[in-house]
Amino acid sequence: MKKINNFREQHAFLSNFYKCDVFYEGMIYPSAETAFQAAKCADIKDRLRFEFSNPSEAKTLGRRIKLRADWEIVKVDVMREIIKEKFINNPELSVSLQQTGQAELIEENLWHDNFWGDCVCQLCKNINGRNIFGKLLMELREQINYTKKEELFMVDKRYYNILFSASVNSEEFEIHVYVPAGLTQIQVNDWKNELKKIENKYGEKHNGDFYYFEIEKALFLSAQKLNIKYTKPKIDYTVFIKIN
Repeated sequence: MKKINNFREQHAFLSNFYKCDVFYEGMIYPSAETAFQAAKCADIKDRLRFEFSNPSEAKTLGRRIKLRADWEIVKVDVMREIIKEKFINNPELSVSLQQTGQAELIEENLWHDNFWGDCVCQLCKNINGRNIFGKLLMELREQINYTKKEELFMVDKRYYNILFSASVNSEEFEIHVYVPAGLTQIQVNDWKNELKKIENKYGEKHNGDFYYFEIEKALFLSAQKLNIKYTKPKIDYTVFIKIN
């Protein structure tokens, strides 16, 4: 079986240090590593210290903050969720992951990490690392490979659609926002008003970049203000469609 054990150069996208926006529990981080280190915090307010940290800075800071009491129990599930957010919300990375085929993904390292990866230094060369990180990547790859695209991003039928549009550099986008059908009419009206504010802010024609995650964050904070549950554990409640 082919092995990919160097998460650098052409396979740098596999590394948690790869630079890309990762939206996790209401915040946007510049890498999966940053999001993972922030998730360690016992005090959720401490996560703000990570928001603009590069992966190396975040890893250092992650050793200094007060660790949440259940970290050793939840850390693998947290990693699973973060890398899923990374790849599913950056479709070009999902494609790159699929293109690794059936290769075994192993995060070889020289810093004695035999839990997430497999250290190949002289001290560890006779130890078989558990390679949990590599296994999570392969698990996600299998899920993507064996799930039809329309199902991977499918929204539960119990949710209904509120739509607004955005235009950037003359390229038109439709933004479909799904909200729970069980809301009261007052909540629905309040939610629509919040969406209008977001549309006014982000839906205008302008020359800047189209910030997917800025809109996601605005939606999350607005829902939080209205006490509406707006999370993305398994399905994407917001869909951005480019209009040709």
